[in-house]
Amino acid sequence: MTIKEEDIAHLKEVDGDKTAISLTKEEFVNRMKEGVKIPSHVQIIFSDVEGSVTLEAVRDMVIPVMEDMEELSDLPVSDLYDVPLGLLRKDNLRCLGKCRFHRESFPERKYWPEEPRIEPKDVRRIDLCRTMLTPEWIRVAISVLFHEYLHALGFGGHNPMFRSLEALWPDEDANGGYPRKIRSHEHRMAFSEARRETLRWLWDSQGIPFSVWKKT
Repeated sequence: MTIKEEDIAHLKEVDGDKTAISLTKEEFVNRMKEGVKIPSHVQIIFSDVEGSVTLEAVRDMVIPVMEDMEELSDLPVSDLYDVPLGLLRKDNLRCLGKCRFHRESFPERKYWPEEPRIEPKDVRRIDLCRTMLTPEWIRVAISVLFHEYLHALGFGGHNPMFRSLEALWPDEDANGGYPRKIRSHEHRMAFSEARRETLRWLWDSQGIPFSVWKKT
């Protein structure tokens, strides 16, 4: 299911721009539950999100959608609410999210398809890149947390099984996936470019040449 032009007409225009639609967090969650696909030319403006976005707000827009996914129905999705959330370092270059496990969970528990499988209770904390926690980039934060929650449910690595589950997230334009596929996700790529410029400024302000750290 995709948001069509006639659907956009029924939603609030933002500054006269018909390619931008205004949704509350709850309305967005409901559309994700319905499997609505958001075209790359449509911008989502969250009417009830201002300033810095909390980790809890991102969590509450991910787990309810996961609980409605038939493919995850036999997994302890509701236990994800108990997983602590945190932030990655300001100067981290590579990660958008990191799922950190209790060391004592290994080797007693395994990743899919082995049993007993890793569960949310084995997760020490999930950290997210703070650059995503803005109204502009909250959709990226949501998709990244979905990605990390899949790890917390016992799906390790980025193998075909994991990628098939990752692709379940309906907001494809903000989603991750195989590197060659992610290049077609315009919202995700726009965030990557914005983040790159932010990091470039941060490192330049510390006197570290861009030519050095871009290879890190």
